[in-house]
Amino acid sequence: MRPHATIIHLANVLAIAEADGAMSDVENGALSDIMFRIGADEADLHAARALLTHGESYRLQPLAYPVANMQMIENMVLVALADGQV
Repeated sequence: MRPHATIIHLANVLAIAEADGAMSDVENGALSDIMFRIGADEADLHAARALLTHGESYRLQPLAYPVANMQMIENMVLVALADGQV
């Protein structure tokens, strides 16, 4: 079964945020803001982290609706640029 859209959204954001090997305090702050805006909780974050570590390397996943995809891409860019290092 495909994970809930919120979990996929967070997993994609986390994959971008952790691409450089670690999350800075600024990136963690951006993640908290993103979680608030999309209505995610700690259980969703835990599930997203589990999705990232399950099996082979994680591949970004699209969401079902174009508007949701745009919001997710905006959040991925936000977290990527949060600490000033891409």
